[in-house]
Amino acid sequence: MGQGRRLRRPRRRGTGRRREGVRPRFWTSCAWIAVWHMLHDEVDYQDLGPDHFLNRNPDRARSRAIRQLNQLGYSVTLNPISPAA
Repeated sequence: MGQGRRLRRPRRRGTGRRREGVRPRFWTSCAWIAVWHMLHDEVDYQDLGPDHFLNRNPDRARSRAIRQLNQLGYSVTLNPISPAA
């Protein structure tokens, strides 16, 4: 076998059609999905706000903050604060 034979790409098999359920990479961007929904539903853009993910799932945000501090070399202990009366 010569050197050139190993460098060739293998031949494609099958009909060449995409599998069902596989989206092109173009539509995997969240921005394109948001644009599609705005155009399709004819609605204006609505900003979710800077604390959207904190309000959406506070336990996950807390766990992420603890994990990041642990990776930086800090030991973290959380104590809940009492609500102001």
